[in-house]
Amino acid sequence: MKKSSYLMLLLPCGLPFVAAALYPETYRALQADSFFLFTTDFFHEKLHYQSFFGWLASLFLQFFRWPFVAAALQAFFALCVTLLLTWLTCRLFPKKSGSFQQPLSLALSTLFVSLCFIFLFPLPSGSIQSSTILFTSQTQKNETYYRILRAAEEERWNDVRTLIWQSGEARTRLMQAYLLLAESAQGTLPENLFSYPINDSEDFLFRHERNRYTCQFNRLFYRNLEVWDEAFHQAQEYYLLQPDACCFSSLTQMVDYSIRAHEYAVAEKYLTILGKAPFYGSYVKEQRLRIIEQQRMDSGADSSDIPLRADNFVGGYPFNSEMLRLVKYTTHNKRKAYDYLLCSLLLQKNLPHFRIIFEAFPFYRDASLPEPYRQALRILETNGQGLNPNCSSGSYEYYYQYTAIPEPNQKMLQSTGH
Repeated sequence: MKKSSYLMLLLPCGLPFVAAALYPETYRALQADSFFLFTTDFFHEKLHYQSFFGWLASLFLQFFRWPFVAAALQAFFALCVTLLLTWLTCRLFPKKSGSFQQPLSLALSTLFVSLCFIFLFPLPSGSIQSSTILFTSQTQKNETYYRILRAAEEERWNDVRTLIWQSGEARTRLMQAYLLLAESAQGTLPENLFSYPINDSEDFLFRHERNRYTCQFNRLFYRNLEVWDEAFHQAQEYYLLQPDACCFSSLTQMVDYSIRAHEYAVAEKYLTILGKAPFYGSYVKEQRLRIIEQQRMDSGADSSDIPLRADNFVGGYPFNSEMLRLVKYTTHNKRKAYDYLLCSLLLQKNLPHFRIIFEAFPFYRDASLPEPYRQALRILETNGQGLNPNCSSGSYEYYYQYTAIPEPNQKMLQSTGH
């Protein structure tokens, strides 16, 4: 067979490297959303509910944390089978049909690689996809989403903004929520809120919604407010949506939030599980050292620094009541919850309550007042007289005059999860 023929037969082996180069965050997300333990119980469970190949696929997904390592393994498997299929084709067909052997071997090899992707490249939702789907617009959207999610995890909020605007999805509810979260995290929510097409505080997050997108966002929302119990809860809800009813991304997040909430026994529970997983040994050691260090700090800390759980029923109150309780009872990030509360009241055009809350807490006594707050107070002082009909879009004065807000009964339906 000619040299060019061998090169053509190697073409299917390049497919994994193309996928890894185009979709590295998707590869990493597949590992993060997977679960695998070197335990007898896990092995037997996989055999019972799936097969040996299900166990093998779960193991193989652990290499997806390094996209090009996973691609190299995929390419190696593809190469082995390509050579095997080429040899079988040459044995089954006479030499005089050599011109037929090359395209047939290539077709069989490509088919095999496609089947490998069906078997070894499952979607995070638990369904499967073939190699042809790797290059569709939907997969590109998934990669963009995972890049945005990773930037948010790492609190690279400027990157979050850039990625969302470049994606062209900034006006979707999910991406708008991420933009608003970035505003809150950077302390610019009051100043920039009214440049977004939002008229209901329920659009700040996804209360009473449970899917892999909303659980991830809600977790980040409460992490931003340092409500560790609820961030933990949302991580737990997320892993229950995975095929194995568990996943590594949630486990590591729950360890982090447990330590931050001073729940060291809970953190140790999940570290014990992670200690039986491949490639998590150094992570487990680091977190146990972190626990020791934080326990040492706890011994000399004021007990008021420990998170208060009294009256903390996240999701059980309307948004304004929940934010007010966070301002009153939590010890961290009161300012962010306070801004959410004031912004919510402005969205509702509830200026009397806005003034009561504004005057009840001292957060802006020694700080510059955001312009929307200043405009709201001016509207109160003038009883809404003398509003400028030509005010600029994006100002609170414009919102107050020209933006309709949901009816109370519609808000009631939203607050009960409908």
